[in-house]
Amino acid sequence: MSGRLLRAVCATALATALAVSPATAAPAEPDPVPSEESVPPEDAPETDAAEVDAETALAAPEAAPEAGAPKSVATLLRGLQARYRAAEEASETYNATAEKLKQRTAQAKKVDAELAKARTALELSRGDAGRLAREQYQGRTEFSAYLQLLLARDPLRALDQSHVVERVAAGRAATVARLTADARRA
Repeated sequence: MSGRLLRAVCATALATALAVSPATAAPAEPDPVPSEESVPPEDAPETDAAEVDAETALAAPEAAPEAGAPKSVATLLRGLQARYRAAEEASETYNATAEKLKQRTAQAKKVDAELAKARTALELSRGDAGRLAREQYQGRTEFSAYLQLLLARDPLRALDQSHVVERVAAGRAATVARLTADARRA
């Protein structure tokens, strides 16, 4: 949700809540203030009941305004501005959190790709290690090129095939080197 849309929704909700709020409802009747006559102390001087009621009636409105009295426009505007600032802060926090989420999602995808690549390399390494182990177990060791040249019926053909033997040996050496490097990295 964009920041402007969020602010508009919050402002509309706030305006609706203020329009329907009970601030315009009829005020509730205040509780009667206990007079001095209802609980007379023993040492209190005797006073006229009319004087006490007049004093209480005049002092009561100044002491506490009615709970349901309509609030001034300035007070309502201050409240609206405070809520608008709170909505703005919430919007900024939301946007910052969304940006962090995007960054962490991208980072997680990158790590997942690296993990998949490492798993593929591990699978290939295990296959190569298994192939080398099978060849050693089955006793398929290649004779050296010199020994093949000496034992061959056709030395010229043995010389032609020596480059094939060298390629196989180089491939095995590269496989062993790669496996040891992978083992060191792990």
